[in-house]
Amino acid sequence: MPKQNTDRSQSRIIRMPKLHDETEPADVWFEAGMVYFQDPKNRDEVVSCTLAHFKAYVDLFCRYADDDEMLKQFVCGRQALRRFVCDAMDLIREVEPQLHVGLPIDVISEVEAGRAAVTRRQGFETDSPIINPEPSLTTFQQRPSGLIVPG
Repeated sequence: MPKQNTDRSQSRIIRMPKLHDETEPADVWFEAGMVYFQDPKNRDEVVSCTLAHFKAYVDLFCRYADDDEMLKQFVCGRQALRRFVCDAMDLIREVEPQLHVGLPIDVISEVEAGRAAVTRRQGFETDSPIINPEPSLTTFQQRPSGLIVPG
């Protein structure tokens, strides 16, 4: 597993609002197939979950934002909760196609096997002199699914 990007300099960060009196706002980001977020009770701790778990979490918040009784449990208010849900859904849409990035090659192979074949990916030709200055030394390969992997 690659080293975690602890300063999050290469990640898109969204902000989870303060939900309860005993919590604080927390950063949420995606990295190497997992969603990471600061523990809202202890901002020095980083917690991770799968994208599927995070999606279920966001869907729950989406329902809470529309329910007046449930909304009373949150200190952030409806607007802040909806803003977080919107940002989180944008993050999910952005990272769903990137789940395999940074993961071991066997995981990438499973992703590749599940994709539909493509005929041509615009802008990436493996016989291009820019990509492969010496055709005998293939640095990248484009699989039938369109996934580009090191050669």
